[in-house]
Amino acid sequence: MAITRISCKDNIGSDDFRQRENDKTSRNYDNMQTVVRRLKLHPQKAKPCATRTLHQSIFVLLILTSFISILDICHGFVLDGSKNSFAQFRKWYTGLNGSLELEFKTEQPNGLVLYTDDGGTYDFFELKLVEGALRLRYNLGGGAQIITVGRDLHDGHWHKVQVSVKNT
Repeated sequence: MAITRISCKDNIGSDDFRQRENDKTSRNYDNMQTVVRRLKLHPQKAKPCATRTLHQSIFVLLILTSFISILDICHGFVLDGSKNSFAQFRKWYTGLNGSLELEFKTEQPNGLVLYTDDGGTYDFFELKLVEGALRLRYNLGGGAQIITVGRDLHDGHWHKVQVSVKNT
């Protein structure tokens, strides 16, 4: 198994739902001002209609069910700024081919972005900003490896990170 790709690129204003650069939701996380994108969905109220039929009601119910399913898939968070704040997700199984993708912005040059492990046995991923560069330190059973990409990533702009794993 090997890391086949780690990339970090600017990703400013590419989607309508993204927070703008002047977003006031940034928080301080352990001396690292980090914002993770949050998807805001605002359903519109339906106008009353005297001629609504059973078929129209079923159609609306199907659309709402689909909307709720999308909410399950598209989520995000903003760290609250306390030293103990964190977000926890299901384990990323690195034994399978796959990728992990996230976006961040910060003005602090150092801080932990992501950490995951297999319960303390061997495998782990640690993604940090070190002096403004993104550093991935990982072990997939063959000893710890380090990959560093980018520079000056603490510029207050959004950056997209993708880590891809290929089981060889």
